[in-house]
Amino acid sequence: MPKFVVVGHPNKGKSSLVATLAQNDQIGISALSGTTVKATHYAMQASGSLCYELVDTPGFQRAEALLAILREQADDAARRAEAITSWLAQSGDDFPDERALLAPVMDEDAALIYVVDGAKPYRSHYEAEMEILRWTGRPRLAIINPINGNRYAEQWRSALDQYFSLVVDFDPLQASFEQQLALLRNFATLKQSWQQPLAHAIDALQQQREDKVSAALNQLQSGLEELLNFRLSSPVGQQDEAAKQKLFTDYQHALLQHERALRERLQASLSHYHYQQPDEQMLLDSSELFDPKQWQLWGLPRKQLTWLAAGSGGAAGAMVDLGLSAGTFMLGAVVGSVASAGSVWLWGDKLAKVSNNNKQQQLTIGPVKNLAFSWVLLARQLYLIDSLLGRNHARRDVPNLEQLAQAQQQTRARLEALGQKEKLQISLWLQGRKVPGNQQKTLQILKTLLVYR
Repeated sequence: MPKFVVVGHPNKGKSSLVATLAQNDQIGISALSGTTVKATHYAMQASGSLCYELVDTPGFQRAEALLAILREQADDAARRAEAITSWLAQSGDDFPDERALLAPVMDEDAALIYVVDGAKPYRSHYEAEMEILRWTGRPRLAIINPINGNRYAEQWRSALDQYFSLVVDFDPLQASFEQQLALLRNFATLKQSWQQPLAHAIDALQQQREDKVSAALNQLQSGLEELLNFRLSSPVGQQDEAAKQKLFTDYQHALLQHERALRERLQASLSHYHYQQPDEQMLLDSSELFDPKQWQLWGLPRKQLTWLAAGSGGAAGAMVDLGLSAGTFMLGAVVGSVASAGSVWLWGDKLAKVSNNNKQQQLTIGPVKNLAFSWVLLARQLYLIDSLLGRNHARRDVPNLEQLAQAQQQTRARLEALGQKEKLQISLWLQGRKVPGNQQKTLQILKTLLVYR
């Protein structure tokens, strides 16, 4: 199995590269130097296959001093690799970082990946590191990482070309999935015996990505069905307005918790366990999910929703499933409403009814059958899936509100671009209409909305 040992000076993006290629957002990454203090192995598995192994290592600390010691032990090129192996076998607590990074490099089946920062100028003291790596005799490739730009990339390339068989530019934080695969193809050139295993690894990674998309869409489908069919009941007196208001507030909070749980499942489906959502606070204070003004940002235009409401069974009946009776009461526009034809935009006016059960009055709220609200929920989850598919596992930043607004516009534009037939199919599914084959067709339509290839 191919093994890639990632080495270099501290704080050049070694752990970021490992996190991206291992698709593991649990790897420690910090702007502080010396975060990695020992060699850590990560086996990359995809679609049931063991693809390759990555080794994250500490950075060089005393390369010049170590090179001087090694030169005393090897008087010709034939003995250089042996000198490193002999030095590693000696006991001692000197050079702990160099020992930790060179030990896995000297494994017989290892290749080394040397990472530098293209935004920092090349300095001659890096030559000691590169010379030691050349002494190992292992296949080696250098990566120029544009941490804060690539101003000195060509300067670095001139030096690196003298020590490494291949030099490539690669940004672990921003590289697309295709760029990651291209880097693996470059790795395959380091050792002829690795070409076939890495070709299989690339196929497995592509299949795994498709499988993750399918898993996320299945989670989306089941999660939205749970949300849109949720109802909450409580014994309450018909004139107890305070209890009714509390139940409505509890209902809102429960829907928010259901959505948060769905988003966590979507993150797990795509192996993003530590992603911090930019609108997390907005979810908690109910300022977005239940605000009809926000619906216009996330969902479809009002005119299209009105047409879809009529086309899927009549606006009043399909959009707000009231089940009105003599016990129905008005909660009022607690979170606001927008007047429009067919009650498409109603949210808070008519959600609850009082029913009698063995002489005990029961207040029941839900399920929500508002088409605008349903499309907003769908759009928010599609945005999350799309964001995670385009996000490398090395990133630890939180998207800002400007990025969120741009994503809203892009998501809405894709939804609007769907044909009327596709929109109607999605609307039928969102309303729980049982149409043969519609559920699978809906998943296929949703998959076309994602930009992940």
